[in-house]
Amino acid sequence: MQGIVRLMSRVVISDPAHPLAAALLARGGPWRVSTAWEGADVAIVLTDPDGQFGRRSYAEAHPVRVATELAARHNVSRLVVLSSATVYGAWPTNAVPLTEGAPARPVPGFDAAFYWAEGERLLDEWVGESAQRSGCALRAAPVISLAKNPLLRALWRADIRPVTDAAEWSAPPWQSLSVDDLVGALLVVAEADVSGPINAA
Repeated sequence: MQGIVRLMSRVVISDPAHPLAAALLARGGPWRVSTAWEGADVAIVLTDPDGQFGRRSYAEAHPVRVATELAARHNVSRLVVLSSATVYGAWPTNAVPLTEGAPARPVPGFDAAFYWAEGERLLDEWVGESAQRSGCALRAAPVISLAKNPLLRALWRADIRPVTDAAEWSAPPWQSLSVDDLVGALLVVAEADVSGPINAA
């Protein structure tokens, strides 16, 4: 990673009530993670985890919109937005494996993917307003926590399940993340001088 490490001292997380907040706050390393925007170098924007997806956020304000306004107010020049690999859409023409160069094509009717795609659009809009800003959307695979993760519940209802025995090997292949891996990926991307989408699985 030589040449892309940023000299930063503090990361702010946008939503202290998010399920990932405690894990991020507990992480050690060269950064200090907190919930205070003042003096932060980078903000990690934790998107809506409550299962309402876009419905709750669009009725008020998308969390990425709120974060861009706070970042502008506190002179935070870099945002890392938690997004989802579902923005690629489940299309038969998708390349395998999917890379960051693939277009975002959410499947019509799956509100969650459009919610995350809108977050990425808002991030791009904010970055484009100033040459001093940078941003990255971390497109994460579903996190392994069926009881708490609304995306995993939606995939389960859609009959896209983890393989639990040999009889289920005919199910479509899919990827996932542990909470620790996702937290680590968010902090690595926060620390790196990279822009655009990054896949994490």
